[in-house]
Amino acid sequence: MQRYFGEIFEGRAILCEDDVFHLIKVMRGRVATEIEVVSNGKVYLCHIEKMKPLIIRVQGEISEDRELKSDVILIMAPIKGDKTALVLQKATELGVREVVLLHTSRTVVNFNHRDLIDKLSRFRKILKEAAEQSQRIHIPTISYLDDIAKLASIRADHKLIAYEQQSGPTSGLNKILKSLKKQERIAIVIGPEGGFAPEEIEVAKSCQYIPVSLGHRILRAETASIYALCVIANALEN
Repeated sequence: MQRYFGEIFEGRAILCEDDVFHLIKVMRGRVATEIEVVSNGKVYLCHIEKMKPLIIRVQGEISEDRELKSDVILIMAPIKGDKTALVLQKATELGVREVVLLHTSRTVVNFNHRDLIDKLSRFRKILKEAAEQSQRIHIPTISYLDDIAKLASIRADHKLIAYEQQSGPTSGLNKILKSLKKQERIAIVIGPEGGFAPEEIEVAKSCQYIPVSLGHRILRAETASIYALCVIANALEN
């Protein structure tokens, strides 16, 4: 069943213009077509009552819980090409609650002010569509930090940074994940294609981030993000 994020008002579901187009033109929605609409963290079963004007009537609330028991924050350096979009999509499917794009000394992708506004708008659309596809009840938020020292502003109970010079056994990461409790927030930092400069690791450590290994192999930036989130999600789901 198709899922959309919208607003519920006086027993009716209100969708944005893009979602109305998708429902009617792409999915060929007709009178009696049922959809799910998420509003304020709640899921509602709805149906199309009338086409012109479009009226989507609420039938009832659906009880479900597809979210992870702890908030996961992915902090990643933007990656060239469409790889950032790929990571955002997969991160949403894996349950991430927040994404922070981080500029580092070796980040290949640089945003000026205008680029940043346009990119964040595009990325928010990708996050929304991925949240609908994966049946989430929350759309991950996204923001941007232009200095690694600003990692100190991230609120989390557990702060990790994946560091290629720390490659080897993942016992440190596993130990932290085993100590996770419900409702605790965990942040994981993934570097750019060229990795972190040594001084950046020192800055991160001063912000209470713990260097961890993601295994014996050196992973591409996009692989590292997806792999780390898989490991964290698996620990939280079990």
